Amino acid sequence: MTLAIIGSINLDQIFAVQQIPHPGETLIADNLAEAPGGKGANQAVAAALNGMDVDFIGRVGNDGAGVGLRQALVAKGVQTQHLVTDEVEPTGRAVIMVEPSGQNRIVVASGANAAVTMDDVAPVIAELGPDDFLMATFESPMQTVTEAFAAAKKRGVKTVLNPAPARHGVPVELLAATDIIIPNEGEATALTGIDMVDAAATAEAAATYARRVPTR
Repeated sequence: MTLAIIGSINLDQIFAVQQIPHPGETLIADNLAEAPGGKGANQAVAAALNGMDVDFIGRVGNDGAGVGLRQALVAKGVQTQHLVTDEVEPTGRAVIMVEPSGQNRIVVASGANAAVTMDDVAPVIAELGPDDFLMATFESPMQTVTEAFAAAKKRGVKTVLNPAPARHGVPVELLAATDIIIPNEGEATALTGIDMVDAAATAEAAATYARRVPTR
């Protein structure tokens, strides 16, 4: 069984601050740390560490950050033969400001992540079958994910969508090609328009989602 992940991969730059700066304000950070990140890459590492055969599909720039991030995936047991080095776009970056309370603010520059195309994904899907899974998030191009899920379903591949970050107006074609969807509270609200305030609201949101997804 293979888990193929169409995913983002970023160099996270994490600033420890006493407070989030106000507009126009400059603060001196208490500390700066850099680490591999990106929702897709994080999921790939977690799955590989749990013993799964993981094939990561994405793009990094032709830069030092890209080299380091590729090496980090390999070190965790993730296959990277379908991690393309983009000759135009830089490796993605995320700037994360974290307060002592743990509250954070994040800004992502997608870079090469936004350049992933169906041409990157198609060779992987051609090798997948009914025992395999294809997973994606919304940090990769929506059109590419939609086309990939549709192609995967034709081969009987099981599809898993993590609809993060939250977005409105998700194509019905993508939802129809999704077998498993794993939203958090905010993402479920974006998909259904129902606030996740309690168990009843969660059940209502699930029912609403099911009514909106075309029957396969």
